[in-house]
Amino acid sequence: MLLFLIFTFNSAFSQISKIYLYESVGNKIDCNIFFYKDGFYKLTLDDYTSENPYEVGLSKGNYVVKNDMILLTDQYNKFTMQFLNKGKNIVGIKTFQFLENKKFIESYLDIYDKPTISDSYNLTLKDSRAYFAEKNKELFNLDFGTYLMQLDFTLSLSAEYNFKFCYRDIILLKGSWKRNQNEIALNDVLLKHPFYVIIDKNELRSKILPDFLNNEMHRIKD
Repeated sequence: MLLFLIFTFNSAFSQISKIYLYESVGNKIDCNIFFYKDGFYKLTLDDYTSENPYEVGLSKGNYVVKNDMILLTDQYNKFTMQFLNKGKNIVGIKTFQFLENKKFIESYLDIYDKPTISDSYNLTLKDSRAYFAEKNKELFNLDFGTYLMQLDFTLSLSAEYNFKFCYRDIILLKGSWKRNQNEIALNDVLLKHPFYVIIDKNELRSKILPDFLNNEMHRIKD
């Protein structure tokens, strides 16, 4: 299994679409980061563990190249990832946990499709958090432990204010968490950026990934 990282250089580099290859990030799971000539990117996981493979969106937005760094800014959460360009290879520097210090080997591939990026992303996160806070003044109970979301995403919250957010056994985010009323801010140690989860009456609701907004997260019994 391979991780495919497709990159098109800007004017500071050649105008050739490229693909950088990295071995599978998990059992029958690939990760893909596509770069397009007009400055868009998307980062996905492709899951082949079942008879019907599916794509899991992790991030999409805009990218720029500055000197030897490729900077990817997520349109929904506004965090910025960094990849070091080393000519024939690029390396994940500031990114999701499972991509840190991972080397991608250069190859070639043309890209035809392009991701759709909603203009409403800029309003969705801020407005939905504010709307929920206004409608829910009463503090809801929060249990420590592991919460399960669809497609085998899990969020683990410890009493020591540490967290991990995973897809199956792949760690996407980890760091410390803090509660403010009925909202949890998850601060990732690599991206140094907050991600949000809402505390509802009997569950949590994810604001972490743009393709999984308001997904219910249910506590897994010990």
